[in-house]
Amino acid sequence: MSDNAKNQAKLNEANTNLGVLNQQIADSEAALKQCKNELEEAQRETANQLAEESFNLSEELSNLKDELETLTPKTPEY
Repeated sequence: MSDNAKNQAKLNEANTNLGVLNQQIADSEAALKQCKNELEEAQRETANQLAEESFNLSEELSNLKDELETLTPKTPEY
C-alpha cells in the first residue's frame, strides 16, 4: 500500500471518528441542557414550597398572638 493510500485511509478514519465525536458532544450538550432544566424546575418548586411554608408559619404566628391576647388578663391602663 502506498503512502498516499495509507494517508487517505487514515484521513477517512479520522473523518469518521470526528463525526462520532461531534455526535457525542451534541448528545452531552443535550443531556447537560436537560439536567439544567430539571435543576431550575426543582429550584422553582423548592422556592415555591418555602414561600408557602413561610406564609403558613406567619399565619400560625398571627393566630397564636391573637390567642395569647385573648388569654392574657386585661389590666386597666393609667
